[in-house]
Amino acid sequence: MLKRRERLSSAIVRQSLAAPWLTIVAWLLLCAAAAPFAAAVKIETTVESILDRDSEEWAFYQDAQYEFGGDEMLVVAARAASPWDPKLLDGMEQLAGALSEIKGIRRVDSLSTTPLLALRDDGSLDLSPAHSADATVGPELIRRANEDKFARDNLLSRDGRMHAVNVLYEPGEYGSEDTLTSLIDESGIGSRVYVSGVPVFRWNTNRQTVHELMTLGPIAAAVLIVLLAALLGSVRTALKLVLASTIPTVLTVAAMGATGTPFTISTLILPVLLLGLASAYSMHVVAASWRPGTDLCTKVCDVSFPVLLSGVTTALGFLAIATVRIDAIREIASFGALGTAVATGVSLSLVPAILQLSAPVTASPPAAGFAMRRILDPAWRFAAAHTKRILVVAAVSLTAASILAFGLTVDTDVIRWFPEDHRIRQDYREIRESIAGITPVNFVVQLPRNSALDIDTVQALLEFEQATELEGDVGSVISIARPVCQLAASLRGESGCVLPDSDEELAQLLLALESIPMVQDLINDSGNRLNIPARLDTNSSSEIITLTASLEGLAQELIPGAEVQATGVMYEFARSQEAISWGQIQGVALASVVIWMALAIGISDPKLALLAMVPNLGPIIICLGAMSAFGIPIDAGTVLIGNLALGIAVDDTAHLLAPRTQGALGPPVLDSASFSHVGVPIAFSTAVLAAAFFVLGTSGFVFIQHLGVITGLVLITCFLADLLVLPALARFPK
Repeated sequence: MLKRRERLSSAIVRQSLAAPWLTIVAWLLLCAAAAPFAAAVKIETTVESILDRDSEEWAFYQDAQYEFGGDEMLVVAARAASPWDPKLLDGMEQLAGALSEIKGIRRVDSLSTTPLLALRDDGSLDLSPAHSADATVGPELIRRANEDKFARDNLLSRDGRMHAVNVLYEPGEYGSEDTLTSLIDESGIGSRVYVSGVPVFRWNTNRQTVHELMTLGPIAAAVLIVLLAALLGSVRTALKLVLASTIPTVLTVAAMGATGTPFTISTLILPVLLLGLASAYSMHVVAASWRPGTDLCTKVCDVSFPVLLSGVTTALGFLAIATVRIDAIREIASFGALGTAVATGVSLSLVPAILQLSAPVTASPPAAGFAMRRILDPAWRFAAAHTKRILVVAAVSLTAASILAFGLTVDTDVIRWFPEDHRIRQDYREIRESIAGITPVNFVVQLPRNSALDIDTVQALLEFEQATELEGDVGSVISIARPVCQLAASLRGESGCVLPDSDEELAQLLLALESIPMVQDLINDSGNRLNIPARLDTNSSSEIITLTASLEGLAQELIPGAEVQATGVMYEFARSQEAISWGQIQGVALASVVIWMALAIGISDPKLALLAMVPNLGPIIICLGAMSAFGIPIDAGTVLIGNLALGIAVDDTAHLLAPRTQGALGPPVLDSASFSHVGVPIAFSTAVLAAAFFVLGTSGFVFIQHLGVITGLVLITCFLADLLVLPALARFPK
């Protein structure tokens, strides 16, 4: 008699086999009804979905943009063969002028647009830039540019050979790569041009996201057709299974379209994963038909509950990802779980119906199945004969991996999302090394008791700038103190930076500077809130968080009573990536508990279920140890490995532990003949899932490459652990 928990899965199978055509038509009608919603789904080619937009820090960043202007900066730089090359200067001037005319750009900083503060002989303020079309490049121009800290740190290299144009966009504007390329070509710069900054990261991420959404799914389908044809010995059967396995993706995409959820850089992995999962689940149903004797319904019903249990554990693995309150991660969790549920339904209803209509049903496995049995039978006997040795080797391996895993770092560097030879990385390095860092972070300073800027605060800001110059990862820092003191020095006929003599003089200097656009980014109209833009030499999320915390503390120490808070698009990105990584580490612990509970309920043996978690968690720990050894950090991609691998790898365990109705007295892991029969589809489904993840390894994003390749290897390792360690654990002690 079927237990209550097994009745649902068996009922689905019986219903589909009783009316196979009706089942097929029902699924086709469902897909047809979902098609308009799937076609309506949008592709959000921005990175906002991976930011924590529900936090107070994000709201603070939005307010700071409104008060001081957007901080998304684009740097265009070029190098000439000789210092202060006139052709390069003219080309950069033309480019800066053309960029200034583009809607959405709020300011363009260059040697031809940014004033170098000085006084004329008649005492009036000279706000002319360093270079203009009719100017002659001479010692005086070079001296003025080199003495201006902003120009020296942001617009030209110390040797004068590289010059830059900094483009700052209005909040919510990201520019156009095609427009920029066209303007660069028209400028006649004639030198190698380097382009970097947040907009460049956006453009490349957007383009690659669209490309991979269009290509990874078809590539995965083609790979799985070839693999399934080889494993099943039938191209026709492979085509049927892959076509049926596309339904979870279609319905999941339709659900995204119906709820207005777009595809993002994070959810682009879902089509490949769902295709692999549905194909793997279907493999178990097809393999059940190979068994001799009895009718198809009895055979499929015998594996229906393990398939259902596999779907439950995988869905739980997805849902455990939702421990972070970031939209893109929650979307992977919810729609991944939904797609898994649909994949389970397809394998228990549509696939049996297809098999029913594909008479005659074979009663023997294909050649690949016989070959796999020749491996599985000796493996089972080896595990039975060497239980203690296997467990000792596993324990030593886990101990060593655990020690290595303590050295694992949590870090996301957006530049490393792209391959080493990608132009975005080359240009980033060149600009960072020649001019200044291009990772923008702002420090907003609320002065004590809403007081206005005074000389003591100006002195503190200068000390802050000087102290940050000692930090290895800070390219440049500019505060309101810099233009004030440069102008004060000019009043005295001196060079460099001089403090005003009094607060009255300070007020006059601020009044003289208020018309300069750059100064408007540094102080609000009331004079009680300051903005200190910094350009960092690192994109590492952990380094950004650590460095900004250190600089926040330094600023608060130098300006007693002030409230200092770091903000900016890259700071928000770093903060979100750190939250994602640490949140998913906690999610693995949650997934382990809930998956164990599901497994314990499914096999009615909590102790055996607990032991069964070892061959699934063990390979993940070994993977983490290997990542530590090879210097691969936990980042936005690899952090998903634990939850996904655990939820999926437990599928094999479910089939080995779930009781069968045909013949075996206990779970297959304890019965040689049953283990051999169950082991073949487990091996095949592991191959299918690993192949799907390896397709992700062809991604143009390095973090998705790591996710695909490492998870695929973890699944293979989990299969080997189920093959050797699980039988040993199930017998020890007996």
